[in-house]
Amino acid sequence: MEERNPDLINFGAVIKQARKELGITQDQLSLYTRIDRSYISEIETGVKNPSLTIILMLAKALNIETIPIAKTV
Repeated sequence: MEERNPDLINFGAVIKQARKELGITQDQLSLYTRIDRSYISEIETGVKNPSLTIILMLAKALNIETIPIAKTV
């Protein structure tokens, strides 16, 4: 089994924390962004390496500035 990238794990934790602070579920975030819920789950757990487009969609939906997101990596 391949080890997960620590940067992706940290990024996923930021996304998950922001989502929880807004009080929304992965299903709700999926509806807002049109990103599949399972893909959001894999981002939050550091399994997937999202594209810049996906990162910007998540940042917009979660009201996160993109510069602070980049600093977590």
